[in-house]
Amino acid sequence: MALFSEADLEFTPEEGEWGPFRPNFPVEVPLWLALALQKKKCCRIQIPAWMHVQNLEEVLAEEQAHEAIFQPLPFHYIEVAHLLLRHAKEAFEEGNDVLFQTANLVKDIRMERFEKIDKGLQALEGPITVKLNNVSAMECNTIRHFFQGALNQFYKLAQMAEPVDMGLLGTASSQQTQQENRPPPRQLRRTQR
Repeated sequence: MALFSEADLEFTPEEGEWGPFRPNFPVEVPLWLALALQKKKCCRIQIPAWMHVQNLEEVLAEEQAHEAIFQPLPFHYIEVAHLLLRHAKEAFEEGNDVLFQTANLVKDIRMERFEKIDKGLQALEGPITVKLNNVSAMECNTIRHFFQGALNQFYKLAQMAEPVDMGLLGTASSQQTQQENRPPPRQLRRTQR
């Protein structure tokens, strides 16, 4: 919620359109801008609806109830929650109890989802298709190294499984054929200094 008018701004944002800024009217802006304005005491941040305690409790209950399904949350929910809990404590109007409860719920949801990912990775066997709906950016980063290593191993195994032509290994006729098929070496010129 802005505490200033657009005329009070010392800068004009070049990317995107935000506003109009009028005192005591809520405006939706990117998080970085909200944090910058709040730091200058030009606005009050309102936490997003998904971060209210009741919503987080419902998400946690659904995460625990469904072992193979991730509940929809913003792609950067961990990062957004961290920034708001750290830099916008005033947004939690009910006080420290709600702040700590929100922080604990986000942590519990995060741990529940990481356990799901861990169980899912342990259950992988053979060639399968993995479907990852509603996985956040941070969660993708935790499994990226595993998938990258697994794909590298599959690539190495595929390279080893390619058939090798035994006729080309070391016979005199094959060596002659290889030498005949080579282009003549290029002559290098020396430059004078």
